[in-house]
Formats: sequence, C-alpha cells, structure tokens
Amino acid sequence: MLAQLEMWIGLNAESTLLAALCLVISVIALSFVESRFSDGRRVPLQSGKTGAQIAQTILQENGVFGVDVVRHEGFLNDHFDPGERKLSLTPEVYDGTHATAAGVAAHEAGHALQQASGSVSLWLRSALLGPASVGSGMAENMIILGLAMSGFHRVMPGTIGYGFAMVGMFLFSICVLFSLSMLVNEIDASRRARAELIRLNLLQTDEERAHVDRILRAAAYTYVGFVLTSALHVAFWALRAFASRDDD
Repeated sequence: MLAQLEMWIGLNAESTLLAALCLVISVIALSFVESRFSDGRRVPLQSGKTGAQIAQTILQENGVFGVDVVRHEGFLNDHFDPGERKLSLTPEVYDGTHATAAGVAAHEAGHALQQASGSVSLWLRSALLGPASVGSGMAENMIILGLAMSGFHRVMPGTIGYGFAMVGMFLFSICVLFSLSMLVNEIDASRRARAELIRLNLLQTDEERAHVDRILRAAAYTYVGFVLTSALHVAFWALRAFASRDDD
C-alpha cells in the first residue's frame, strides 16, 4: 500500500511538471504572437481602411454574403463562427488601420471563405470539436483509473485497467487529431487571406506586405504550440501506462 501511495505521489509530481511544461510552451507561443502583433500596430495602412472594411471587402469580392462582421470585446479573441455566420473582431482590429488589423481581419475572412468553398479542413475541425472537448476532460482520468486498477504499475493487456487506459489513449488521440486539424485549418485560412490581400490590392507598400505576412504566419503557427502540448500529453501518458519500468 505504501509503495502504491509513493507511485501515486510520483505520478502527481510528473503530471504537474508536464502541465508546467505545456504552460511554458503556451506562454512562448502567445508571446511570439503578441510580439508580431505589436510590430504590426506601428505600421499604418496607406489606404486608411479599417480591419472591418478589409474583411467586408474580401467577403464581398468573393461573393460571400450573409456574414456579419461585428465588433467583439476580448484579447486576441477575433474569430469566425461558421454556425452563426458571424465574423467577430476585437475593437483594435475592427477599427484599426494598421498592418495587424489588416492581417487578423483577412485571416478571419479566410475562414469564411473556407466555409463558402466547403473546405475539408474546416469541416474536419468542426466534426472533431465535440469529441475532442469530451476527450480532453475524460482521457487523463481514464488512464489514471486504469493505472489505479493495476496498482500504479504498467497496465497489462487483458485486464480491466488496460481497457480503461486504452480508452484514455483513444480519447487523447482524438485531441491530437483535432489540434492537427486546427493547425492545417489556420494555415489554409492565412494562405487564402494572403492571396486575397494581394489580388484585391489592399496592401500598398512593401512594408505593409512584409508585416501582414508576419501577422498571417503568426496567426497560423500559434497552433503549433497546441499540437506540441497535445502530443506531449499522449507521449507522457503512453509511457506512464504502457512502458515497463524497472523500479515497479
């Protein structure tokens, strides 16, 4: 019993370290994005167009109607809701006339273009959202339950604990697949945004184009951190549950 308690304490310590590592990755990703956005705010658009006007122009020029572009409070909370067909922009993006506003607004408009064209990446992301939300809340608990049934030793095939652990790993796998679909979806949205900004001549100087390009890359690759943290969770729990340990 004492040995099992020690293993439980060790598991808590290891999972706490994992959570700390994931937090560090998330903070680094957020800091990178904010740095790019901060640089872009110092580059005014010669056209004087606001982020809202840029988003509306991209939608109209692509024949996408019925999408409301609205002001939305929040920090880095710009998003497109395909269900409500609403493109929500934070005040600094909605009213902004700088490179950051142009890049973010165009990126979100890119998501609306994805919906209009029946993008597979947007469909996959939407399809996996529900299962991933359930899985993220249950996966870890299922694996811990499997470990508890195995006395916090390696779970063995054919046992009930093994079944619970496998269910947990399956749920974690859905979360990883969801994070990958998010990354692909965001990269595609930035690709579409970049193409439309150039095609519609919404950026008039090399400086504007360079900074908006950085904004679009940052908007997409923010989700690299999401993929990394998801993969770290899978690797950690797979090793903890299934790898043999000499000290067990």
